[in-house]
Amino acid sequence: MDFLKGIYYGILQFDSNSICFGILLFVILLSIIRAKINTAIVCILACVVIIGALEYSPQDIYYKAQEKIKDAKQVTRYAVEKTLDSELANADVIHHDDGSYELVISNVKIEGKKGDPSIVVHYKQKRVTFNIDDFGPNVEQILTDVSNNKDLAEIQKDVNVQGETSPAN
Repeated sequence: MDFLKGIYYGILQFDSNSICFGILLFVILLSIIRAKINTAIVCILACVVIIGALEYSPQDIYYKAQEKIKDAKQVTRYAVEKTLDSELANADVIHHDDGSYELVISNVKIEGKKGDPSIVVHYKQKRVTFNIDDFGPNVEQILTDVSNNKDLAEIQKDVNVQGETSPAN
């Protein structure tokens, strides 16, 4: 702040160094503002070209974005299912006093709360919220057992028994 006061008082005293420095600061500030305005204009023109020239409606753009979000959720869901199936024995479970839990398996962390149908999955530095119903019955049963403080060895045994008796195997 003292630096700016010095420039201000230098300009008032007509000190040539302060006046030149003040003009330089003004030019730099003006160029930054112009760059921001130019960026905004380019973004607006890009939207006009996408909507007008390529004949995309705003609804099309919205649906394409929703489709990409859905694809990302499917990839995360698939990764969680495969990781739970293959590495459940190596999982770490942390239960908190408020009924919430954390299930940590290699690069996947699942947070949930007993009785709450939604879970938060941390995968590849992304945070995605799911309903437990979004997964298959096997994962749903595992997460329900974890929320009920069931031992991981018992859960693993139950998963193996279900896998052996399922018609798919």
